[in-house]
Amino acid sequence: MKSTITKLKHMLYFGAMAWGFFSTNQAEAQACGAGSQHAYGCGGLYGYCGDIDAVTVKSKAGVLASYSGLTCTGSGGNTFKGVLNAGSPFDLTAGEEITIELTGTAWSGYTTKPGVWIDANRDNSLSGAECLIDPGTANISGFQSFTVKLPCFNATGKSWLRFRGTMSAYTMSKTQGCGSFSGYGNDFDLEVNLKVGSAPVANFIIPTGPNWQGSAVNFIATNPNAGATYNWTFNSATTVINNNSTKGIAKWATAGKYDVKMLVDYCGTADSITKQVTISAPTAVPVADFIAESNEVELGFNTTVFDLSTNGPTSWAWELITPTGVNNTTYSGQNPKMDFVETGWHEVCLEATNAVGTSNKVCKKRYIECMPTLDNYLGPQHSTTTKYGRLFDHAGPTANYSNGRKTSFDYFQILPCGAKEIRIKFTQLKLADNGDILRIYDGEQADPNYEVTPKIGITNANQSYYDTATIKLKRGAAYITFGFSYIRTISEVQQPN
Repeated sequence: MKSTITKLKHMLYFGAMAWGFFSTNQAEAQACGAGSQHAYGCGGLYGYCGDIDAVTVKSKAGVLASYSGLTCTGSGGNTFKGVLNAGSPFDLTAGEEITIELTGTAWSGYTTKPGVWIDANRDNSLSGAECLIDPGTANISGFQSFTVKLPCFNATGKSWLRFRGTMSAYTMSKTQGCGSFSGYGNDFDLEVNLKVGSAPVANFIIPTGPNWQGSAVNFIATNPNAGATYNWTFNSATTVINNNSTKGIAKWATAGKYDVKMLVDYCGTADSITKQVTISAPTAVPVADFIAESNEVELGFNTTVFDLSTNGPTSWAWELITPTGVNNTTYSGQNPKMDFVETGWHEVCLEATNAVGTSNKVCKKRYIECMPTLDNYLGPQHSTTTKYGRLFDHAGPTANYSNGRKTSFDYFQILPCGAKEIRIKFTQLKLADNGDILRIYDGEQADPNYEVTPKIGITNANQSYYDTATIKLKRGAAYITFGFSYIRTISEVQQPN
């Protein structure tokens, strides 16, 4: 059987920052016991969806845990992957806000319904009140991030986060964190250490100044409590920019002394403090200055330029001068994000204005260089170490790939130096039939234990679920293969009940 000629077009990839990889620990679950299973088996066993394939848990301090390659092939009653970090718990504080990033699988119009619970009272059971992500409403077909606030629990010590993925053909509720569930999917736990924060003590720092009229003034809470809520009150402020986090931000239109109050509440216990800030009027025009986030940017991307002007400017006039002069662009705002549509060196200019007047124009020539996007080809090339790039099939961006491609030749490694995460996003994906298979692995080799694509790979049957998805790889490298191989068609694979 030969494949029909069609198109496999390019993918964008880039290195970023995240966490590492893992080895699954098959220890028994502690929350509700190891009896929490999917009765029909893992979605990955049949090439279906329903499995949670990757999870990352973050606090405001950074990444707490990150695991991928979780799609499983266990039959009914054998879908529990264990406590992934058994013996190495991470801390969670009552009331704090965390981010849970999940990657789910998709198949033939079905998606993954994820549920996440915390055993907040440490009674080895999971109630609906302990559900952080409700599988009755959550729905993922690729990567998705959830921000959740932990309940105000009193129990401390060893506990668990429970994760359950299920195929969207079946309905799981937030009360089903424990026990057997009739559907396809997977189950696993993360061990955590529950902590209760100390009673809040309100205090904050007033900038030493001068704090200028018309300019944003930032007030920073000292010793912030991860689980606390903050509320700021700014007397006579003309503009309140932020009043509900550890940083309060406001503007005053006229010079004077003004009261600033911060109230902090931690799970029902509150404290407050009031201080006075002095707002000054400028006596001279600004002295313009700035610095770029990066002096090198790839074509089609952007970078932020930060204002460093003195004497309290309240308006800014920026110019981005391109190499040809055709695409010169102006920006306003204090710290604009500038877009780059030409390769070569760019000049940046700034004029800053306050109540007294406008500064001299400051220009920095050859300040930001825009680099061309690097193109790569699956087959003729086998690897790259660049941070950004595009990947095409062997025939390039305009022609069709040929019949009978082989993975022994059509493979590609993405190995950016020092990368901790690789992100791959398809901008066009079109496969001829189920025999043309694209596979992506998290790592430097084609290790089936770290394949992030489905068991059947990406084919004509499921490509619609990936052509707009962003695939995140956590081991700092990617291995991609493309080739023809006879596989069962979807009609030959067991259908869901």
